[in-house]
Amino acid sequence: MKGWLGRVLFQLNLPIIRRILNGSTRVRVVVTDNDEQNVLLIKNLLSRQKWSLPGGGVKSGESFEAAASRELKEELGLNLPPQAFEPLDSFNHLEAETKADWQAVILKCAIPRSTNFAKRRYELLKHGWFALDKLPSDMTDLTAKVLERHNP
Repeated sequence: MKGWLGRVLFQLNLPIIRRILNGSTRVRVVVTDNDEQNVLLIKNLLSRQKWSLPGGGVKSGESFEAAASRELKEELGLNLPPQAFEPLDSFNHLEAETKADWQAVILKCAIPRSTNFAKRRYELLKHGWFALDKLPSDMTDLTAKVLERHNP
């Protein structure tokens, strides 16, 4: 039921979401295990619920690394310092799901696969580790693009 409600709320709020996203800068993080064989993906509740890279908006005056640290804490309960993230890519992205155009800043970090995550937060439907050679077919276009370009 929770997933169904999230999809409906996403659809109803799409004009507002599009307005917020358009022209914004957002971070996405390629979180791998220490061996770089698996990647951590999430499904957001308020979305079309495809697998995506964790991340979110960048606040005014906030570094990309600080934004990534904050977003991973909010979404997964991870306490990673900004120094744990390294830049990977940056490009303009037209998101198919929302038809919003925004700047994507891609960072990466590695954590042990045994890391415990906070129980699913109100933002997330689920999270999971995926082998880089067995990625799910229902990923966002941005996630597919990033993982294709930067397979660790």
